[in-house]
Amino acid sequence: TTSKIGGIEDLESGVGTLGFRGEALHALGAVSRLTIASRPPDGRGTELTVEGGEISLVSPTGCPTGTTVTVQDLFYNVPARRKYLKQPATEFGHVNRIVTNYALANPGVAVTLEHDDNETFATTGSGELRETVMAVYGREVATAMRELSAPVDSEGPLESITGLVSHPETTRASSEYVSTFVNGRYVETGAVREAIVEAYDTQLAPDQYPFAAVFLA
Repeated sequence: TTSKIGGIEDLESGVGTLGFRGEALHALGAVSRLTIASRPPDGRGTELTVEGGEISLVSPTGCPTGTTVTVQDLFYNVPARRKYLKQPATEFGHVNRIVTNYALANPGVAVTLEHDDNETFATTGSGELRETVMAVYGREVATAMRELSAPVDSEGPLESITGLVSHPETTRASSEYVSTFVNGRYVETGAVREAIVEAYDTQLAPDQYPFAAVFLA
């Protein structure tokens, strides 16, 4: 969601920003040690450090073009919240799921996910959805994916339904691999997910779910 959407007409006309990034950074800065290093293509780099919601340092820095946000010691100053964190493997599973779907939503953006100094996946940013699927799920899954281009009602709210869905034999025991996107945004919608699964009819084994990256616009 985003504060820039006031009604259904805003979704229909399209919103060019993803919203809430500033609020997310502010929230992270309040409960962690956060560093932002940023440099425009033809300018100098600047580094900003925030600890517990307070800016502790702003200084010139050498850094690549673009912006890098580093978050360390999450909830270091909120021990009551920190104790409710699950095991590292569980928390990383949540992070992996979110970052994977952001990567699928934006195949034109290079995304790298690392955990314990090991690379989990890295997308190329080529703009090709199948290449992104291969990066996050592997070659076997990417090869099993089929192009999706479903007809839409000209008088309905949708202009297109596109994406990739897997062969019925390439499945997992969890529905979390069925990803849906609306106007380029990752959206968890049970109705669309159920419709995708039901479209397979009896081709899926019991309690198995396909891989899917379906875009509604």
